[in-house]
Amino acid sequence: MVARTNWRRLTGIFVDDWVLIPGAGGPLQAAAANQIGYTLAAATLGFPGTHWQKRYPLGLKVTKRLQIDGDCNPRSALASVLSGRRVGLRYSSDAPHPVAAQSRAYRAVAASCRLFLDEFEPTLRLRSVDELPGDKASSLADQFQQVIYRATEALDFYARLHEAFGDAPSSKLARREYKELVKRHRDHWALMCNRMKHNDNVIVPVGWHYSPNGPLVFGFGICSYQGDALAPNPKIHPNRAALGYAAELHQLFADLLSCELGAGKLAGSAMEDPSAPVPESLPGFLSIGPELARVANLAPTPMGERRLQHMIALSEGEVGLEKRALSLPSVAGTVRVRFDGDGVTRKFQIFGGPFGGR
Repeated sequence: MVARTNWRRLTGIFVDDWVLIPGAGGPLQAAAANQIGYTLAAATLGFPGTHWQKRYPLGLKVTKRLQIDGDCNPRSALASVLSGRRVGLRYSSDAPHPVAAQSRAYRAVAASCRLFLDEFEPTLRLRSVDELPGDKASSLADQFQQVIYRATEALDFYARLHEAFGDAPSSKLARREYKELVKRHRDHWALMCNRMKHNDNVIVPVGWHYSPNGPLVFGFGICSYQGDALAPNPKIHPNRAALGYAAELHQLFADLLSCELGAGKLAGSAMEDPSAPVPESLPGFLSIGPELARVANLAPTPMGERRLQHMIALSEGEVGLEKRALSLPSVAGTVRVRFDGDGVTRKFQIFGGPFGGR
């Protein structure tokens, strides 16, 4: 277990896109149980300002809507369709009803988001990357790792749900469309989860401050080992641009609720079975409203080139799932990345902040 300590400045050597930390007897050994990292200005990164002159038009498109109750809990499309219908669901006798499994998955996501937001929201009052201590930055990353795990488990529920509706010929098209939809919304989270759980990838905190006088964005990156080096996982960060916490939370809720709407459509395509029992009572809303409302209040400022951002927005009695093209407010800034030292790794590939890779 590595100790969590405040940020420690180390002397590094910059070669191309890598930070090299001197070895035995040098700063790396002294910081082996602490945190290793770097703070760079955009000019130091070697990215000319013209690299990020591209601007995308600000546009907003509400693509889907769900009803919410007074506590911002979204209506369960799955439970709404199944209520009062005789549908012969297929699930093991020692497994919960699909709606019960869904409820448990959402409660777990809500709990992980609540813990993360309790730590994250105070950072919205900070004015510079230097104001967030290293132990707090690492704690945020650790908490968000749990969000990723719980999100993947909830999306795994949707990935398996089609099995409960059997092989009715009339629902084959709906089942295929549903599986494709879930795959689109699950892949990003499952990739991050699996790389950390099964491939020894590590989550690292990243801070980016747009300048002059621009927004301060905290986020993360997921790094994989390459020999004695750590580098942004190229499948997760194809342009070496980090991911902002707020933008990822908007993406998460949009992914979950898109799958929920798809689950309702899938359930609606299922043939009724006269011999199946009528469900006595199913929960009408998903218990994630307070967290949904908190995320909707966050500005999803990007940390990299994202042509299309998925967002959630609340209005009277409903939550909208939106697609928005975002423009970045600046071409300059400061990026800070932190790693937990392990006494061996001494080479770190830089994140490009909003500039991505060259």
